[in-house]
Amino acid sequence: MPAPRTPNGRPLTPPASHLVPAPGGLVMSQNQDPEPSGYHLPVLAEEVVELLRPVMPGVVVDATFGGGGHSKRILEAFGDDVKVVGIDRDPSAVKNAAILGVEVVESNFADVEMVVATHLDTPPVGIFFDFGVSSHQLDTPDRGFSYRNDGPLDMRMGPDAEFSAAEIVNDWPIEDLARIIRRYGEEPLASRIATAIVAARPLSTTTQLASVIADALPAARRRAGHPARQI
Repeated sequence: MPAPRTPNGRPLTPPASHLVPAPGGLVMSQNQDPEPSGYHLPVLAEEVVELLRPVMPGVVVDATFGGGGHSKRILEAFGDDVKVVGIDRDPSAVKNAAILGVEVVESNFADVEMVVATHLDTPPVGIFFDFGVSSHQLDTPDRGFSYRNDGPLDMRMGPDAEFSAAEIVNDWPIEDLARIIRRYGEEPLASRIATAIVAARPLSTTTQLASVIADALPAARRRAGHPARQI
């Protein structure tokens, strides 16, 4: 069987499982015309459908369900030939499943092996992941992911997270703050930022934290875009 191709004629391999990258890195599509559910439009939805076409019928696992955009397109394409099981640790994402009639397990995509073992009667023909933070999460101030819109220092992907951002920002030792900013934010001036955060405690909102980060960095960094975006 020839390898499936995109609408532009580009070959797509492998057909049964594929990591679909998010253009631009961590943050998902910031489309201005979102799905009715309030989530961003899914990236590469047609490519996902074409990757799955050679292995249908069967069960497909949407390991990062989100607003259900990819699952919706898969159901439209394959109808009764496909059963979709989703995974997402965000309770607001799980609520979207009822609209599509899809079973969604409230869990982390890292637990995909457990979900497959406990919720599927047969092995899936395909599993796909759309890694990153969705624009819905970024644009909801109460979630605490935005450095532009004021909100609580939460930043938890799900309520089962051990710590909120507020606990880390206000309670953790300066050495630990510097370590996580350097490691996960890839920030060479991590110690400088951590020192500024500790000096400004207590911090309670996202814009307070973003302001402290910006003030801690050289003017040249501030001209290149909001420095809190990376941190």
